[in-house]
Amino acid sequence: MNYKNIIILILAVALLVFGGLYIFSPKPVENLGIGEVTGEQWWAVTHAHEGMYFGTGRQASIDRSGAIVTSGGITNTGAFTGTTGTFSSTLGVTGAFTGTSGAFSTTLAVVGETNLQRLIQGGTKTTLTATSTATTLTAAQVCNSSIIQWDVSGTSSTLTMASTSLVVADCATQTGDRFGFYLDNISGSGENITIVTNSGNMTLKEPSGGDVVIVYTETAYIEYIITLASSTDSTSDVIVTSLQEAD
Repeated sequence: MNYKNIIILILAVALLVFGGLYIFSPKPVENLGIGEVTGEQWWAVTHAHEGMYFGTGRQASIDRSGAIVTSGGITNTGAFTGTTGTFSSTLGVTGAFTGTSGAFSTTLAVVGETNLQRLIQGGTKTTLTATSTATTLTAAQVCNSSIIQWDVSGTSSTLTMASTSLVVADCATQTGDRFGFYLDNISGSGENITIVTNSGNMTLKEPSGGDVVIVYTETAYIEYIITLASSTDSTSDVIVTSLQEAD
């Protein structure tokens, strides 16, 4: 066998080897039908460089790194297990939820008992407009803030609580929901804050011997309790507990 024949044989073997590898290697599958859902044909579409998409409009995808992305919520009737999770919509879990980290950009609602090893409450610090004598809190301020500060002007400034209906629409959506925040009077000497209700649907309460006038240097813990969440006539109790520096 001369060198020319040897070269031809080597090339033939190489073509057979690489041809076999190509034939038996995984190929991206385009428009693989996976069944009909509510009258619409759904597809699982794979791309070699993008990952896999599901749905008529790519509502869900699995990228090359294995991350799952959905344009709607995630609902699971079994156990949910993971090390990290970020959800921008609703997460519904009726089974176990196990993980080391989870970030939720909207409200996480859990029906039933929840056992927590330790709960660290978050929230922002909101500073109200200074030198004013009357201000009404918004639902966003009371729902999102853990501390609200106000530098008032005058000896008798009034702070009106956010209405019950707006709070129910924003964050405390169920009868029995409760949350609170600290109100800090950072005014000068003699400048006080009097807390008042927004309407007849709100009952202002104070501990025995307490009051709803927060004098300068004092802080109050204000707690909302939704006594009735309704689309037409929500009611609440707002408890004001005034605090001062310890002796």
